[in-house]
Amino acid sequence: SEQVDHQKKVGDEITTKIKHLNNVSGTLKREIAELKKQNAKLKQEVILIRKQNAKLMKSIHAVIEEYADILKELHLLGPESSADDYRQNVDLSLLSVTAGQDPSQEQSDPTLLELPSRKTCREPVPITQRYNPPRTKSKKKK
Repeated sequence: SEQVDHQKKVGDEITTKIKHLNNVSGTLKREIAELKKQNAKLKQEVILIRKQNAKLMKSIHAVIEEYADILKELHLLGPESSADDYRQNVDLSLLSVTAGQDPSQEQSDPTLLELPSRKTCREPVPITQRYNPPRTKSKKKK
């Protein structure tokens, strides 16, 4: 009788522990499901951020190219140069390139690196006209 009571008590304790473990298991399963949802949302955000990053990189590269062009122009333009002088300089440098000479190999005059006056600066080009990347359909990853 005492042994039966002891076995019943041990059985009840085991049953209680099993119920507790089932509750914990259910809670963990719900938390895992919630974390999987959050993970899926974060993956979508990462994809979106990568797309935005790619667009920004394209824009940055376009600005860098334009900046390089401006620096080339400023190097070709002297402080008192006009647009006509610039065109002549471009024509001369094109002739030297076609003749097989690289104008960038010439010794640069430090005075050419000075910024031109406001009168000789060209009008800024609106950003929409500067760079219009080709519109392409995004490829879906499998």
